Amino acid sequence: MGRKVVFKTYVRQKRSFKQPKTPLLDLPSSIVREKTIKFFEEDDWLKRIDIVKEIGFIGIGRKNELFLVLSEMLNWEKHPNVRATIFDVLRFAEPNKSALLLISGIMNEDYAKLSALESLSKIKGVKLSLKERIGSILLDMIKKETDSNLKGYLILALSNFNERRGLKLAMDHFTSNNHELREFAVKTFGKTNYAKGLKLAIKDKHWAIRLIALLEIEKLGKIKLLKRLLKDNEWYIRKMAVKAVGKGHFNINKKKKLLKKALKDKNPSVVSEAIRWIMKNNIYELADDLSELCTHLNVEISGNAIEAYKELTGKEPPKKSLNYSWLNSHNNLNIYR
Repeated sequence: MGRKVVFKTYVRQKRSFKQPKTPLLDLPSSIVREKTIKFFEEDDWLKRIDIVKEIGFIGIGRKNELFLVLSEMLNWEKHPNVRATIFDVLRFAEPNKSALLLISGIMNEDYAKLSALESLSKIKGVKLSLKERIGSILLDMIKKETDSNLKGYLILALSNFNERRGLKLAMDHFTSNNHELREFAVKTFGKTNYAKGLKLAIKDKHWAIRLIALLEIEKLGKIKLLKRLLKDNEWYIRKMAVKAVGKGHFNINKKKKLLKKALKDKNPSVVSEAIRWIMKNNIYELADDLSELCTHLNVEISGNAIEAYKELTGKEPPKKSLNYSWLNSHNNLNIYR
């Protein structure tokens, strides 16, 4: 057992500080202690935000101690942006105590309320009895809330404590006329990995709903649903689906097959995105497909195909687009990478 370092809290009073007789806690980390003291001494609220983030990163393995430090900061801190950051970091602290503090923040905060809600929706490890209690509190809040944005966040948070009730509310709102609540419903589908809801969302007539569904599907790594989105009517959603496929940790053969199909898309931006991810994933097997695109009339496509071909093979392509060659010789070509 090493020597315990006693940390004493500081309280601001007209730009001066004093040490109370009762210590906040014993911290084994002198780094956390030093940074916490620096927090209470710092006048610049932006720097205090940075300190909170640093303490969160350092103290993530000591959840109870991290909670005690953050709760003491909340007792002292007045700036809404700093309080919001403290609520963000609280989800990494001791979960049971933090969940109760976050509920209190949702009830009593103004600006920082959304941060408390988001943190509550992500917190893990809360014991079952407390989850039930918090779920009941959130349900009561949802019934009374009239603001669509706050209600959506509450439903998202509820799904973290009572998945069944959260999903039921999400499904109810997904079929409503309130677009804001419909967006939160899709986010709830993603959070709970509810495949049926996500399948409905990618067929929705509103492109924004489909885009949110895509972002949730990307987080979950559902390649079958991404495959469907590669056929979407909106070119931007197809482009984002290509990006999700390219970035995802998928079987390389499946990834290669989908990116190869995307090379035949009618929109130049979608094709260029596919070329970019073929190059980033070093898919040498598609060099012949890129070679064909090197002569494309669209200079965005041909330019990117030429650069990707050279990157993958170390050679110049057999043929190049005349438009590309002319623009390149006149220094007018700005290749999209």
